[in-house]
Amino acid sequence: MEPLILKGNAYQRGISHGKRFATEIHECLNAFKHESSDQAVMSAVDKTIELLGGTFPEINEEIRGISDGAEVPFRDTFLFNNRAVVNMVDTETCSDLAIQAGGTVVVGMNKDRSCPMAPYEKYFLKKVYPEEGYALITYGHVGRVWGHGMNEQGLCTAGTAAYPLHNDAVVPSFGSYLVPPLLLSKCKDVPEALDLLEQFRPICDSGNFLLCDAAGEMAVVEITPAQRVVRKPDDDHLIASTFFASGEIEHRDNLKHLLESQNRCATIQDYLAKEFDRESDMTLDGMKRILRLHRGDGPVCRHEETGVTTVLSWVAFPETREFYFCVGLPCEGEYELYTLKESQQK
Repeated sequence: MEPLILKGNAYQRGISHGKRFATEIHECLNAFKHESSDQAVMSAVDKTIELLGGTFPEINEEIRGISDGAEVPFRDTFLFNNRAVVNMVDTETCSDLAIQAGGTVVVGMNKDRSCPMAPYEKYFLKKVYPEEGYALITYGHVGRVWGHGMNEQGLCTAGTAAYPLHNDAVVPSFGSYLVPPLLLSKCKDVPEALDLLEQFRPICDSGNFLLCDAAGEMAVVEITPAQRVVRKPDDDHLIASTFFASGEIEHRDNLKHLLESQNRCATIQDYLAKEFDRESDMTLDGMKRILRLHRGDGPVCRHEETGVTTVLSWVAFPETREFYFCVGLPCEGEYELYTLKESQQK
């Protein structure tokens, strides 16, 4: 896959993104015309734009650049980036994992989407070289500033949605999807990322942030509009799927989804306990075997017949800054190596 290279300040990066995917962005925004004509929705958008302008204005500037590059309205593009502000978030079932053993750290993430895939769900790989801050490599969403991945310091972020019993968001507030690129561009390690994450208040949606750095420090932050729980490693690893594993946050009344999420986590736990060798499997092939698991009621690699499909997968090695990216199903696709140094690109 040819990555999208974004350089310069936030607005310039947005311009490049918008021009590259102008046709696709027009198609994406057409899916939400009914929302952008709703006065209450757009009032929430305007208040949120004002909030970000006073806290992290680079978010607005990058979205404005995307709008100008694609020649579409800024407010519509902002809504497309931050639909959580009006409590309109799609169901996701992603899986994240970080393992540390023998001085080596490896991180993996499968990104899953409900089937049939919505027409606005279009993905790519991006490499970002900001005017200020750290360079980063992440997956990207067409028309959106989102994406988890790794920065030049070896800090990694991965994420899953999760659904609390109560999700009483206020307006204005941050959408959590806007946060990862800022963590990666501004923070060199997990302690700095945890500190910066505290500045994103209030947040209007819920989920898990997995953080890991080159020194092997790792944490999962469980976030809802009302609660935040920091979960530390279980022995040498951390797993996050679409539920709050700390037990400190009450889940919404959807037993089927909760059991599926817990079963997926149990699949990974069982594999780590019985089949994963910390001496020989801390490799790309070792992590791929986990991300490709299809077991029973908790498959990690999701196929359409389950009602959910894995749309992309990645594996990162924070110490060596190697980032491997797979388009589509992990069990069928190839993981290609990308780095932030062009001379090391394969």
